[in-house]
Amino acid sequence: MPEREKVSDDWRYLNGSYLRGRTFEYRAYGPAEPGGDHDHCAFCWAKFLPYPAGEAQTEGWVTVWKEAYSPGRHDARRGKDGSLAVPVVGRAGNEAVQARWVCRKCFDDFRDVLDLKAK
Repeated sequence: MPEREKVSDDWRYLNGSYLRGRTFEYRAYGPAEPGGDHDHCAFCWAKFLPYPAGEAQTEGWVTVWKEAYSPGRHDARRGKDGSLAVPVVGRAGNEAVQARWVCRKCFDDFRDVLDLKAK
């Protein structure tokens, strides 16, 4: 990982810095969205799949949290290319449960600078 002064220039940092201070668990990959087939690393966009395929990750670090549900923010939407814009693990009443996956390399690279915690 580059020196701390240069980390803010790393495009991966810009993608995942919102995960600062979150607690992660290392486990086998499972789709975040009910009925989904893959996810991407929150930092580098590496693909996660539940089965080995090319360079896809089959395990990694995941953080899950609950927050107040808002349709505009939490309902799953797909981009023009079919990619998932807002992954949703589930919804219970007025709470949305969200998950973000991080590959091993990005977790190691940003663990200290973003205070990522391992469970």
